[in-house]
Amino acid sequence: MEPSVRVIAREWGWNKEEVETRLQGSPSHVYNEFPQLGALYHRRRVDSLAPYQTLRVPDSAREPNAGEPDYFR
Repeated sequence: MEPSVRVIAREWGWNKEEVETRLQGSPSHVYNEFPQLGALYHRRRVDSLAPYQTLRVPDSAREPNAGEPDYFR
């Protein structure tokens, strides 16, 4: 949900340097629970820069939110 440059490069089919150039100026952060993952980016920001159109994904895998369908209604 919060990808690294390596993950984004794989998703986009680009090399790491191309992704870093595209993300230049985008804020990154270290996720407190998993600091070993290194610098991460917020999915919504990454998707807005993607070379293709994406569908919205939930903001959190752990908390209910309006960004995901409710299949039980």
